[in-house]
Parts: sequence; structure tokens; C-alpha cells
Amino acid sequence: MAPVNVLILQAYAPCENETEEEKDCFYESLDEVIRKYKKGRESLVVMGDFNGKVGSNKEEDTVGSYGLGARNENGERLVNFCKRHNLFVRNTWFQQKMSAQPTWISPDEETK
Repeated sequence: MAPVNVLILQAYAPCENETEEEKDCFYESLDEVIRKYKKGRESLVVMGDFNGKVGSNKEEDTVGSYGLGARNENGERLVNFCKRHNLFVRNTWFQQKMSAQPTWISPDEETK
């Protein structure tokens, strides 16, 4: 087995209430880094907080059926980014405990 180079990107996307320009700039920057540094057969891992919900509807090989909530605008941007780079939203492909699904809980513990 031959060694494999891995490009790992850690990112924090703008929140849902940020401007369209800020969101476009974020994804354009990610696209640029991938174009610049991903070489041939190198594996690509993109991880972080994308501040979006991709929903629970399976979509091709990109989104599994174990997502949370309904897809929002940031979730749509994330799915489109994944499709451009042949990636998938990893945590939607396996079932998690209900208590482990939300990544943020409001101080009143009602909004998750």
C-alpha cells in the first residue's frame, strides 16, 4: 500500500445572520485553498463548524438520512460545497443519541 498525503482543513463558517458577501467570501476562500493545495490523489478532510443545518433528507452520496432539522441557507451552501469537491457530510450517515445531535443549546435550553 502506497502512502497517501492528506490535506486537512479546519474551518468556522459565518453564522446564518451574516451577510451574503461574508458567506460567499468564506466559501470562495475554501475553494481557493483546495485548488491551491490539493494535489492529485491526496485525501481531503474538511472539518469544523459550518453553522448550518443540512436536514434529514438523504441526498445522493453527500447527505445521509440522520441530519438534524430542516435545511437552512447555510446548510444549502455546505451541501453545494461538498458536491463541488466530492465530499460528504459525515455526521449525517450514522444515527446518534438525541442528546448528542445538537451542537448548540440556548441558555434557556429550549432552542437547540
